[in-house]
Amino acid sequence: SFSAGPRDAVLDAWRQETTLLGVNLRTGCGVESVTGARGDFLISLASGETLGAETVVLGIGVQGHIRKLEVPGDDLDRVQYGIDDPDAYRDETVAVVGGGDSAIEDALALISRNTVILLNREDEFSKCGDVNFGRLKSAIASGTIDARVATSVLRVVPARDGRFALELVVSSPRGEERIGCDRVVARLGTVAPRDTLRRFNIPVPDGGRTATPQLSNRKSVV
Repeated sequence: SFSAGPRDAVLDAWRQETTLLGVNLRTGCGVESVTGARGDFLISLASGETLGAETVVLGIGVQGHIRKLEVPGDDLDRVQYGIDDPDAYRDETVAVVGGGDSAIEDALALISRNTVILLNREDEFSKCGDVNFGRLKSAIASGTIDARVATSVLRVVPARDGRFALELVVSSPRGEERIGCDRVVARLGTVAPRDTLRRFNIPVPDGGRTATPQLSNRKSVV
């Protein structure tokens, strides 16, 4: 019984539902491999323990394989790929890069104490949910977020003066520009954990990092 909403609200709903249904939830439980066939699977854990199952449902997502900016300077200090505690950042100019829900939620979480610039390489914010899009439109209308579309990061460099820590060199509809900021938070999505899937006997085509698994009713892990 989930409904659209901010990430924290969705996570709270998940916790409540798993408790209500008595789900045997185990955290910190790394899976090394899955072998066998439907009706008789063996799951080998990083702890050395082995579990048996009739059916395996893979819901691993792609978190942990964060897509980076992949431009010069994407590993500089103050370039990061998420925020743990928005309240830890105060009186900074933060450039948030991305156009999906994660980027928008981070930008919204930072606006109360910081100046926020949101950069989206697409022409519009079409990858986010309706709730976040509505909140973003309100923030743009109130002037609390400076949103720029059709803007791609070319490189990140140390700022040339002492006003900011960094400069983003971007390609925008106005040409090449420099945007000063104190911090870059890039939220560009993730890439499929291809090596992990192959350990689970799921074929992944050689189509680059964005290739998705081959699915069939005949595969051994479903």
